[in-house]
Amino acid sequence: TNRNICHRSICAEMAPCERSAEISASRETIWAFLGDLQRWPDWDPDIKSISDVQGGLSEGGTFLLHMDGVSVPITFKDVKP
Repeated sequence: TNRNICHRSICAEMAPCERSAEISASRETIWAFLGDLQRWPDWDPDIKSISDVQGGLSEGGTFLLHMDGVSVPITFKDVKP
């Protein structure tokens, strides 16, 4: 389900997000890299921090993604290692 995020009287409905890329590394290496949620800010400058991780990078896993002035609740769906 989509969630409404309200910050400073500006509300936006979050849409599902999907990304893909071809990387020359083993599946295990990539999965270990992506699965370390606390290190996401190291490679994505828009992410300031991650908190409230429940379940990690797995189906139904959740966390709060903190960016400049807004925190976005994230739920993983259709996770395929």
